[in-house]
Amino acid sequence: MPNIFDVFSVRFFRYDRLGPFGNFTNVALRQRVGCVDPSSGVPMSVQWDKVPYFYPIQIIQFGLGQYNLDRKGGEEVIVRPLANRAKNAVGTENANGTMALGEGATVRVKLFRRLPLLLFSLKTHRMDSEFVLELEKRRREGGTMEMALFFKHSEAKGCVWSDESIKAPRLSAVFNIGPKPTMRWVDFVIDNDIYVTKALKMLCARKNGLKINAATQRELCRNQTNATDEGFLPKSLLFKGPCQLRLHSLRQQNSAHPELFQKVANWLLSTQDEKGGWPVPVRRVIAEGRHRLVLPIGWQSAMAQGLALSFLTRAYAKAKKGEKERFLLSAQKALGPFELPSEKGGVLSTVCDLPWFEEYPTLPGTGVLNGFMYALFGLFDFALYSKKSRALFVRGLHSLRKLLHLFDDGHWSLYDLRHIRLNNATPKRARFDYHLLHVSQLRWMFSITGDPFFEGTAKRWEKYAKG
Repeated sequence: MPNIFDVFSVRFFRYDRLGPFGNFTNVALRQRVGCVDPSSGVPMSVQWDKVPYFYPIQIIQFGLGQYNLDRKGGEEVIVRPLANRAKNAVGTENANGTMALGEGATVRVKLFRRLPLLLFSLKTHRMDSEFVLELEKRRREGGTMEMALFFKHSEAKGCVWSDESIKAPRLSAVFNIGPKPTMRWVDFVIDNDIYVTKALKMLCARKNGLKINAATQRELCRNQTNATDEGFLPKSLLFKGPCQLRLHSLRQQNSAHPELFQKVANWLLSTQDEKGGWPVPVRRVIAEGRHRLVLPIGWQSAMAQGLALSFLTRAYAKAKKGEKERFLLSAQKALGPFELPSEKGGVLSTVCDLPWFEEYPTLPGTGVLNGFMYALFGLFDFALYSKKSRALFVRGLHSLRKLLHLFDDGHWSLYDLRHIRLNNATPKRARFDYHLLHVSQLRWMFSITGDPFFEGTAKRWEKYAKG
């Protein structure tokens, strides 16, 4: 359980439209993240489906987490070029530093052991083009253990799996880099710690185990609920043709927050639909029994729209002059679902004849509180550049002030309004972490508006948590 007095520290409650947003740390290491897609560089969720999929809320939280870490500063970024560490290359290098590897040709790059981020630009030409990250763990009792992570093209829907046909060290995993050759330059950002952790999670979950001695298996798998890379360090990186590699792009770093932020920005810009949203590609069941509510594939979320606006506002502010317009246009388009009723594919519903932006736009809606407030924060952020966004924020803020008492049962905050929207449904108390989130969000609302009503509610709910 979190330390109450840490959670309610005042530093979390000063809201800055362009400052750090939320407390989204280690998003990629969450249990509900299946892997980070190597090609796009964004996380893939397994929260509601065993087959990994792109979940907009999770992806944007990952991007905002990178923004927060970049803004935090205090850490010197160490960059080590790797072009001169390529060994046994069987390829041709042209004047602009591009190496072409033909069929069967390889190049192995020796890596620095203490720099976990690998960055390079690669163009693959066939399904058998691939690269392999080779790692090594030093054993307590002496000796080493090896692991190989294969990054291959596959039409399979999974993102990480075990392939018994691969002749590799005892520990190996395959990550999917797409169903077909890229035929274009892709900027890869490979985080050693994240990929090793996801590989071990997959391997440890196998019914037939790791096919290693029991003591070693216990050592590797004991902490899988608390994601850890278990001390595997990078050793070498092997590229297999046919492919092209930009040697000047090949490097290791101790962090890559701007690069990963840009990965999320690219994903948002390339996947936004005609309505201005980012549809969720899986079905979602919200309630069961006689109150069963189901969202079909392709549903939108007000929380996703709000987080996207917060992200795009910050991306616009930090972008270079020639790159700003695309973020502005995307954010303007993202306002659309806030004006589109849920029954027409948007996120707008009503509660007591007041507008409400639904995190889960079922019919009827459930009125999730934290998702609604995240939507308001996004609208407030983009109001820096949009009068329409400001107007939507003001409408939503009025609803929040009028309806907030419905989320207070006198002892704790409620997660949503299903007890009002669904006949005879039992009120759903917020989990402890969501209750703390509600308090933090209300503190932000007070910081934004100066309205003592929000501060008073936050203090009362804080007392609930402290007993």
